[in-house]
Amino acid sequence: MKPHALVGAAFVVSRFIYRGLFGIRLDASPVYWFLQFLDPYFLETDLARSVLSLHHQAPLLNLLVGLCLKLFGSWAFVAVDVVFIALGLAAAIAMVDALLALGVSPRASTAAAAFYACTPVTVLYESWLFYPHVVTSLLIVAASLLLRFVRRRTIASGAAFFGVLAAVGLVRSTYGPLWFCVVAGALLALGPLPRKTILKAAAVPLVVLLLHSAKTPLYVGHGYGDAMLWPNLARKIYAKLPPRDARRLVADGRLSPAMKVEAFTPLGSTGIILPHEPTGVPALDMSYAPSGRLNANALEHVLVAEQYYKKDALYLLKRYPGTYAKASLEALTVGTMGSPAQDSTLVKSPNHARLSQFHEPMKAAALTRESGFSPVVAAVFVLGLASGVVAVVRGKQRDGAPKVLATFAVLTILYTVTVTSLVSWGDFPRYRFETDGLTWILAAFGAAALFRATVRRLRYGRDRLDASVGDRRGQDQREDLVERQEGDRSQDRA
Repeated sequence: MKPHALVGAAFVVSRFIYRGLFGIRLDASPVYWFLQFLDPYFLETDLARSVLSLHHQAPLLNLLVGLCLKLFGSWAFVAVDVVFIALGLAAAIAMVDALLALGVSPRASTAAAAFYACTPVTVLYESWLFYPHVVTSLLIVAASLLLRFVRRRTIASGAAFFGVLAAVGLVRSTYGPLWFCVVAGALLALGPLPRKTILKAAAVPLVVLLLHSAKTPLYVGHGYGDAMLWPNLARKIYAKLPPRDARRLVADGRLSPAMKVEAFTPLGSTGIILPHEPTGVPALDMSYAPSGRLNANALEHVLVAEQYYKKDALYLLKRYPGTYAKASLEALTVGTMGSPAQDSTLVKSPNHARLSQFHEPMKAAALTRESGFSPVVAAVFVLGLASGVVAVVRGKQRDGAPKVLATFAVLTILYTVTVTSLVSWGDFPRYRFETDGLTWILAAFGAAALFRATVRRLRYGRDRLDASVGDRRGQDQREDLVERQEGDRSQDRA
């Protein structure tokens, strides 16, 4: 069987095992309580306007759930489950395709892709209705499409690659126009692809991302992401202060009362009242959904962020830059290098309990410490990054596939861990998981290159040893011949 078929077969068999033996099913509970999702009431009754009104979340995942609710009713999450499984299968096949294109042997490519696709961590995220699985799958598919773009050099193949990048940005707001332009700019700078082709292929996807970014100020009237950015920055520093000092800052009025509670807390519990004119869009005007669930997309939350959390964050950044730097560095190192299976929200999923027998062995295999830091995770991360950097710096051919893919992967990995470490204040392994597929591709490529280099060196050493032994044997034979000749002459003289 071909590597693609083998990986596909391993994926299908593993899913039957996970679902048949362990009872894994799609956990759709995030739709009903995660702040990243609009309440199903808004998605079912006012889908278009509700999705347009999203001011701190990318729209695509909410749109997928809303369309499935409208089209399939009680079977909606079965349809979402099919989409998530299909994404996982596409990512597995795309990974083996990328590894083969990079020159990794068929056996090694098959083993690496099958291992990644069938691990419990991958299955946990695939069966959790949240954005990490969608993002990491799309990034792996993008890597395969980029290599196809390098081979074909057509606008269509380039548009497919950039189209997937735009889809990533519409699933996860972290990957916006800035990241897109960094990747496109790097491809322009490398020079292996015609620049006009890159510009034409990237034009429409970039316009889509720019329109999405402009949509919130134009339609909602406020900055995109402000409702999450400023509370996250403020909380990142505030949580690292000594509790007594933190409380004093609020009591003295240097920080707002909003710092006493988490973001997206009902305003009645804070004493803060921010009335606003109705917009006519229920997803913006209603503080609560009819189910009684807090509406995290209500306009009042972005108003609180702009009026209170923004000032708090700027004050804390100015007053405690060292605390912010320390928190960011800790997130970038110890915080990021943990197992994504231990994410603080993922552990509440019933699937996490169903695979509980794997958790301790995985922790032991990863040498996970009490802090959550894993030397094995860190080693794979460093190997992947180092392999990518070497491919970028030492690439002999300007049109070489390894150099182009490594540039895309390294930039995306560094962008993700840097941005999330600077802005967020928890769940860093989950953010890193979004690029784990790219890291795994680079690590497998680097490990294969190291293996080939080691084998060549061993063969070279063995050949030199054989040659040296042969030289010594030849010398010994010549010396024996000389001795015999001298002995014969001595006998003749006698």
